[in-house]
Amino acid sequence: MRKKYLVLVLTITCISAAAQSDVAPSLKKKRQPPTYTERLRISAGLFAAVNNTIVKVDGANGQVGTTINFQKDLGFTQSTATFLGDIGWRASRRSSFSLNFFHINRTSTHILQKDINFGDSTYFTNSRVQGFFNTDIYQLSYGYSVLLRPRYEAGFAIGIHVVGAKSGLALATTRGELSREQNFGFTGLLPDLNVWGSYGIAKNWVINGSFGYLALGIDSTWGRILTFNTVVTYHFANRFSASVGYTGLNFKIEATRRIGKGDLEWGYNGPALTLNYSFGNKHW
Repeated sequence: MRKKYLVLVLTITCISAAAQSDVAPSLKKKRQPPTYTERLRISAGLFAAVNNTIVKVDGANGQVGTTINFQKDLGFTQSTATFLGDIGWRASRRSSFSLNFFHINRTSTHILQKDINFGDSTYFTNSRVQGFFNTDIYQLSYGYSVLLRPRYEAGFAIGIHVVGAKSGLALATTRGELSREQNFGFTGLLPDLNVWGSYGIAKNWVINGSFGYLALGIDSTWGRILTFNTVVTYHFANRFSASVGYTGLNFKIEATRRIGKGDLEWGYNGPALTLNYSFGNKHW
């Protein structure tokens, strides 16, 4: 009887081991990143941003600033084209890092249709003024893939935006000379939390999407950031691909500086086109 039990136990053990050896590869395969995943990717392209900029800067002397819509009140163009750069690194099967950057300089000369208080200066109706709003934005983020399958994946990412913004206003003569210039600027760190996903919709075609939001106050600066991104990528050659998508970055900042307190709200939303190059093996 004991021999029968021993034979039965050994048989069950062998069958179990064989079954595990058959299942393990498929499970391991499911844990691998999707086949379209790139180990290291460099991207460069153009971002056609549709701008919306609203600024209010109080004076250090207690003067209440005017809420200025830079498009309506200062004649700024609604759209701007700028360079967009990105580096992505898949550090492991589930972990990835990305770094991206873009820079926008905007300026306009305009005849005022209303009085404007900016900082400690007042610019009166019918004055010829020159305004500017410049932005540098760097983003570094870490992403983790929670759901991992051969054709799709999804996860979350935590990152930080280094935002540098400077706005200003000055009287302008017909000869281009400026006077009574007032400006307000800051450099701030804005963290953000994203959810993202990707799906291989067909051979050589991938769609990616992400959404992020966070609001946080640090010292004399409070910031809110809302980002979203939808991108379709086509792999047209070995290591080369092209991406087209719609990107949105929207900020609201309240900061206090020596000139006074500033409220800045601006957004860059629009289509982006990039060319991508990937290299490095895909073995993790």
